[in-house]
Amino acid sequence: MPKVIYLDVCALSRPYDEQHYLRIKLETEAVNLIISWVKSGNYAMIYSPVHIKRRLTRSRTQWSG
Repeated sequence: MPKVIYLDVCALSRPYDEQHYLRIKLETEAVNLIISWVKSGNYAMIYSPVHIKRRLTRSRTQWSG
């Protein structure tokens, strides 16, 4: 059984942040690595669907306007 890992909406959104600073780039690489582990089956990811829905709604509003 894979280990369970929780990523909050801030972590899941990190790859979409401006990548001008080293810290942001490193955090983005870490999130992408964790997601690759989830895809390979080494980890199972849980997250809050409420936060994801709120983030997607806010992102669509920002993109359209």
